[in-house]
Amino acid sequence: RLGARRAELPVHDDELYLEYHRGTYTTHHDVKAGNAALERKLAWAETLAAWCVAVRAPRAALDRVRGALHGAWEIVLRNQFHDVLPGTSIAEVYADVREEHARANVLADEAAAAARALLPRAAPPRSAPLRPPDATSEGFEFGNGFVEARVLPNGTLTDLRVAGGGNAVAQANLLAHYPDRPKKWEAWNIDAGYERRRRAAVPGAAKLVDGGLEVPFRIGRRSLATMRLTLREGDPYLRVELAVDWRERRTLLRLENWLAVRAEEAIYGAPHGTVTRSARADTAQRRARFEVPGQRFALVRDGEGTGVALFSLDAYGWSARALAKGGVRLGHSLLRSTGWPDPRADAGEAAFAWAFAPVRGAGVGAVESAWRRFAGDEGVPLFESGDDAIAVVACKPAHDGDGVIVRIRECDGAARPFALRCGGRMREAIPVDGVERRVPGDARIEGESLAGEIAAYALRSWRVRF
Repeated sequence: RLGARRAELPVHDDELYLEYHRGTYTTHHDVKAGNAALERKLAWAETLAAWCVAVRAPRAALDRVRGALHGAWEIVLRNQFHDVLPGTSIAEVYADVREEHARANVLADEAAAAARALLPRAAPPRSAPLRPPDATSEGFEFGNGFVEARVLPNGTLTDLRVAGGGNAVAQANLLAHYPDRPKKWEAWNIDAGYERRRRAAVPGAAKLVDGGLEVPFRIGRRSLATMRLTLREGDPYLRVELAVDWRERRTLLRLENWLAVRAEEAIYGAPHGTVTRSARADTAQRRARFEVPGQRFALVRDGEGTGVALFSLDAYGWSARALAKGGVRLGHSLLRSTGWPDPRADAGEAAFAWAFAPVRGAGVGAVESAWRRFAGDEGVPLFESGDDAIAVVACKPAHDGDGVIVRIRECDGAARPFALRCGGRMREAIPVDGVERRVPGDARIEGESLAGEIAAYALRSWRVRF
């Protein structure tokens, strides 16, 4: 019956954005950070376990590794319940979460240690050396041949560019705070109009410490913070870390940036993909999106692909507004400190990491690849893609113990061939779905590579036997 009326039905061609509960992207940063850190740790432990499968480690030892991984994931997923991870539970819940996350970390470490014991010893990866900034009459200059940046003594970024390119910022890396007293459902909501009462964080004297630039801040009446900016050899981004002793109540802390990029939209990371949203406020629907969710990064670029990607580890609330005279104001929410239902939400010490990556002609896949480097990808992967547009998003022992599951995603929106170089000797590759059941599809083993075709934005998985 619906098919017969298709031409009469309204069409919603957009995301299902909830115009409410915008504060859940930010409240209780501690549980969000703990969850994200465990996801990263478990992904690497799974890769180590997959290596054990590839080198045909004893089945009994592998079963112990898989058991620890399963137990850790069960804890992590349980604590993603819809009132826990959003930060909207009572205080007693978060006492349990801390204990649960601690147990999950023990299991993840046990799995990784047991897997390493089954593998040949390898030298630990070494971090690239820092490139200390040069002091100038106006502040500090960073450069490593990929990124060039100028920073004022108060930590404000006034110049950011791909080496040899144009400046992509007017001013960026500013901390500001706002009264945050929503009319209803305090931990859940951020009310429209909060931005009218902006207060800037007050910087202290900057100094060079161990190859980086450190700036102390006083925020509000009682809170202190230290910001550290660093640039490493070969990194395509300027890294910023913030340690906060947060003592404000009902206050929203944000990172704010005015970008010198002519753009009408912003691209945000999402689970296994991205979401593109307008930066205009010219309709009621767009004005309602004054705070939106995003994972990993927000990317603002002009029609020629020049702009800025702002990376984030474990904060999820964003805003982007096109400015009347050109450019985009990009904001990122860090802390809220609501008083109900948990009166101590966000109180105490917190740590953040973000990075500014200037881009010039880079696709989303290249941005995703740079984010993985920023997030601290470890060691040697079992499967590697030489194409930035193809991301290896999972590599794990199969749930039933039969082989390894490798999952890839096409990032740039174009069908393309792929070739995943494998560190083990593959003997069979079978296409599977998300719960590891065989499905129709192609897979070829060509020498050391798993090869085939992938559609635009597709997600594909294989069971690989060794």
